[in-house]
Amino acid sequence: MRALVGLALAVAGLVVVGGPAQAAGFNGYVDDTGSSPAAGLLHVKGWIYDLDDGSAPVPLHLYVGGTWNDPNAQFIDLGLANEPRPDVPSSYPGAGPNTGFDRTVEVAKFGNQPIYLYALNAVGPEGDPVLLINGTSVQIDSPNPGGDFTSASSSAPGQVSVTGFAFEYSAPDKTRVVVTTNDAYAGTLVADQRGPGFEDFPVMFNGTVPSPGGDVRVCVTAIDQGVGSDQSLGCKQVQVVAPPVPPVPPVVTPPPAEQPRITLALKAGRKKSRLRIDVGPDLEQSNYQLKIQRKAGKKWRTVKRTQTLGPRDRIRIDLRRGKYRVIVPAQHGLQGVRATARLRR
Repeated sequence: MRALVGLALAVAGLVVVGGPAQAAGFNGYVDDTGSSPAAGLLHVKGWIYDLDDGSAPVPLHLYVGGTWNDPNAQFIDLGLANEPRPDVPSSYPGAGPNTGFDRTVEVAKFGNQPIYLYALNAVGPEGDPVLLINGTSVQIDSPNPGGDFTSASSSAPGQVSVTGFAFEYSAPDKTRVVVTTNDAYAGTLVADQRGPGFEDFPVMFNGTVPSPGGDVRVCVTAIDQGVGSDQSLGCKQVQVVAPPVPPVPPVVTPPPAEQPRITLALKAGRKKSRLRIDVGPDLEQSNYQLKIQRKAGKKWRTVKRTQTLGPRDRIRIDLRRGKYRVIVPAQHGLQGVRATARLRR
């Protein structure tokens, strides 16, 4: 920290180390020597200027919980005292119009804390450290949620029940708590229940979350709603019976898609031994190859090989009396087909 210089201020609790204000090189006043407008916040307000140059903004350093050389104190750089204060030059002609400071800052120390405010020399030689606010005690409420993780148990396979309480001062909503099992998210509960010791304050949580089986580490964290941070409420080990494994459904293999088939229609002529053959589906560019067999005893003998003609895929063939079979083998990506007909003459 750079050397700090003196300031004489007309305020209770001010300690001047470097002599009178004129010798210290500053003039100023602290309107608010330290207050906490809300949990986790600290407010200071006033004005100050350097007698060597009334328009030169003065740097300000704030320490919470100890002096500038206390390693446990929290340091906050308040920046420059450069906010408009038109009332100051009317009483002190040497002051500039922008000499004010009005800061509300977040702090990390809570409870009854001493605060120390220093001004750094803006112009001219440096002097000895002088306190603007000398250890004024300020009560700062914690903005973080608090509470306790009371119990954890497993009453059913694959489940863990947790109880406890959680709260946050000045928070608009009930505090939420996140439950983890073996460091994995398991669920979120709301601390909105009443119980023994909390009949007038609904801050208890009691709920069940899913869990893996075995020796499970269950942890609960209270979720912050404002300027604070989430707070762990602790962890517990719980023996959990593994959840039942759901049955694996059988693999259903769909039947193969049926290959499209050729259609075949036979019609025998009434007066002549003529066989009318109609093959489908009709093709515009190709014909169907086919063969005609006649039954002789118990056997079929091929009597003709031919093909359909034209886009309608129809033909007529004169044959002698008998029983015939027409076979259209697989072709054009279609399954083959056969049919029989009897010719009488």
